[in-house]
Amino acid sequence: LLASEPGCDVAVVDQVAPPVALLRLAGVPVVFYCHFPDKLLATGEAAGAAGSASLLPRPRGPLALVRAAYRLPFDLLEELCTGAASAVLVNSAYTASVFAASFPLLRRLGCTPSVLHPSISLANNRLLAWPAPAEDNFTLVSLNRFERKKERSPPRPSAGSLPG
Repeated sequence: LLASEPGCDVAVVDQVAPPVALLRLAGVPVVFYCHFPDKLLATGEAAGAAGSASLLPRPRGPLALVRAAYRLPFDLLEELCTGAASAVLVNSAYTASVFAASFPLLRRLGCTPSVLHPSISLANNRLLAWPAPAEDNFTLVSLNRFERKKERSPPRPSAGSLPG
């Protein structure tokens, strides 16, 4: 990357943190777009991050200590590499709160991510024509996930604003 783009103003790194540190060591400013801390995905805690039950059983006793010792260098590497970014972005206020809870060292150092909601380019995507429903019932198809842990209600309240 650095050899092919020597005049690069900034690098954008998505999802995986270790390249952030390598780019920063080479003197390149980096924006890191953190979707969700890997440390939670690797342990199955992601499912329980907002109070729901985890899908994976939590190890107990000596096995829990072995697992924690095994995960420690990976989790520390993720936190330090994430903190090396010039700027950190997340996709929602929910993910920002998970980020703060997951990276206590970065929180203490004042590393607070900015929220950048994902979007689509309307210039590259034609507007859809909304046909009038035949009855009072119609089906709204969403290409999004509605997860309880993100405290988002389904789009039902806004359906009344659709034309037709």
